[in-house]
Amino acid sequence: MSIKIKYNNKNKRNKNKNSIRPVSPHIQIYKWEWTMVYSILHRASALGVGKIMILIYLSILFLPNDISLLILIKNYTIAKIIYFLSVLCINYYIFATIKYIVWDLAEGLDLTTAKWLGHSSAIATIIFTIGIYSYGLFN
Repeated sequence: MSIKIKYNNKNKRNKNKNSIRPVSPHIQIYKWEWTMVYSILHRASALGVGKIMILIYLSILFLPNDISLLILIKNYTIAKIIYFLSVLCINYYIFATIKYIVWDLAEGLDLTTAKWLGHSSAIATIIFTIGIYSYGLFN
């Protein structure tokens, strides 16, 4: 013996058409917060780190032995840009992960401290990226 349930999809559609609210929440209805921006940047930097790893693996596989990545980085502008963006992604991913570890320890969860942790991870990323990039180019 089975029980059949009637579901009237037409009534649900009419109800949503007459409603002012959106069917699902969209980014336009949210007020942008720094913590939201830093969370999106953390996800983007994770994707960047993955692409960097693929690029390094492919360069190890397909570049001849007498050409290294360091020669490419010192001689070509596009390689310098890729190097800078990769260092930026890796640094931000590291500092944002430290921020999330602090949050996992149930510290810094109030709004002012969360903003401070986000800003400090962004500032540390910029400082370390410029330092590593300039050290790599001049040595």
